[in-house]
Amino acid sequence: MQNTVDAIAAIRAEKNLTLMEKHGILSRVEMESRCEIQYEIYIKTVNIEALTMIEMSKRKILPAVIGYRADLASSISAVLSIDGNADVEKTLFAQISESMKSFSADLAKLEKALKTAAGLHGDARAQAVAYRDLVFKSMVSCARMPTSLRP
Repeated sequence: MQNTVDAIAAIRAEKNLTLMEKHGILSRVEMESRCEIQYEIYIKTVNIEALTMIEMSKRKILPAVIGYRADLASSISAVLSIDGNADVEKTLFAQISESMKSFSADLAKLEKALKTAAGLHGDARAQAVAYRDLVFKSMVSCARMPTSLRP
């Protein structure tokens, strides 16, 4: 098993259900219930982590990058007024601008994925799969923020 959602599904494997029933540990209904509870825990955990990532990005990371970018723009103006060569600063400014656009787009994708996954109700496994395949993958994309964007 490569991920939590697949590991949770193993609870429902026939051999596991039979084993638990055979030894009087848990009934099939209890095993099903445990499986549903584990899916709910997974969903809630990933949801909280995604919401935290979005909040931190909007309140801390992007404002810090915007501030740094503004400081860099001021530095470019100052350098240009003195000796006219701000190629290094302009290159860094362009890299930061491009990275910020990319990060912002990844953040928007995360918000959309979160909304999609949160909107699925009724089938805990399907919702858990959506959190794994949409939300978690979007979180990984956001976490791969270029070093030029890190405050």
